[in-house]
Amino acid sequence: MAVLSFSLMSCQDDDERLAYYLDGVWQGNITTDSQDYSTTIEFFQDGYYATSGYGYETSKGWSYGHTTRTYFEWWVQDRTIILHYSDSHRYIVMDCNWLPGTDRLGEVIEGYFVDYDTGYDLARFYLRKVYNNDNYYYAKENHHTEDDK
Repeated sequence: MAVLSFSLMSCQDDDERLAYYLDGVWQGNITTDSQDYSTTIEFFQDGYYATSGYGYETSKGWSYGHTTRTYFEWWVQDRTIILHYSDSHRYIVMDCNWLPGTDRLGEVIEGYFVDYDTGYDLARFYLRKVYNNDNYYYAKENHHTEDDK
């Protein structure tokens, strides 16, 4: 019985840690079969030890040029990130090839958005953390010009 209790605590601790690492602003790309999007995803954790929260995805299509901002609720369960988008009533799993290892700026999360019900891949994502909600600090990107070389 002690072993079962330990494994359940371990999993819960991992979920809390991952939720804490997600808390913040992530920027990067989402790519579908027909479109590439420049994307910002904001994760707001419900509380310090919470494994859930809400957020916004803001995406601008490179081909079509329009911008969308969509509200979602999210939670972490067994080291899996699940999003529920209010506009479509869809549940999306972030199937991650790489999860953040800390809450530091510059951490990367990448993988596929997968439809929860069908299991089909919807899009590929690559996101880098640029803002940490705890620190209220935006990361500065290095912009190099030809003069810098």
